[in-house]
Amino acid sequence: MLHECFADPLNVVILVKTNLESGVRAHAVLFSSDLKLTDTLIHYYRLRFKSSSTSATLKNSGAWRTS
Repeated sequence: MLHECFADPLNVVILVKTNLESGVRAHAVLFSSDLKLTDTLIHYYRLRFKSSSTSATLKNSGAWRTS
């Protein structure tokens, strides 16, 4: 993506996750100035979202206690 505010090209990845049962969609927009990182960027964000989801599940279930 080229824009007058950025001196260098910017890699933009738009992810759309759709729940097939409910039709609800979630979107994520990822940015990187390194145009070679598209696959790596998606992989790392996938791991980050999985980690966040697992943490939220543990907190909500009471299995993860903080003092």
